[in-house]
Amino acid sequence: MNDEGTEKTGWLYRIEADLTYQRCDGPYAVNNGPAVSPDGRMLYHVDTHSGVVYAFDRNSDGELENRRMFVTIDPSDGRPDGLTVDNEGCIWLAHWGGYRVTRFTPEGEVDGIVPIPAPQVTSCTFGGEDMSTLFITTAARNVDLQRYPHAGGLFCVNTTVTGNAVEPFRISESVSVLEVGVP
Repeated sequence: MNDEGTEKTGWLYRIEADLTYQRCDGPYAVNNGPAVSPDGRMLYHVDTHSGVVYAFDRNSDGELENRRMFVTIDPSDGRPDGLTVDNEGCIWLAHWGGYRVTRFTPEGEVDGIVPIPAPQVTSCTFGGEDMSTLFITTAARNVDLQRYPHAGGLFCVNTTVTGNAVEPFRISESVSVLEVGVP
């Protein structure tokens, strides 16, 4: 990611269990996401600078193909940032500068908006005992904290849907990992 948000220096990579990797898409100035559909067949990825969320078909071996625009965010609604997917296949998208999280259907239609009392909404994910709590992160970067005292806070919203636990990344047993101690 380019901190200035203009030069395209970021890429979408795929990392294998043996720690080999391949470049899948890009370049991007500011890339966010990604998140995978409940059936594992779709990957969503955000090009924040361009205001676009892309969808990719994801093969059973993890290869990505058929990149297409899923949604484009009007700049008056902020810029797309982090996202997650619920068990119904709907996408929950944070809006940097947009004071909200938007839920989109798998067809890209707006299904609901969660207003947030902070402008820089950065990401969201499901958690909690039954995975029905949406945790929403925000930033305080370039924000007047007198006007927006909750900027930089973590918000929790109870939903009527659930998210899916993310599988932890597992390194192949054939890979040696060097452990570095901190003095």
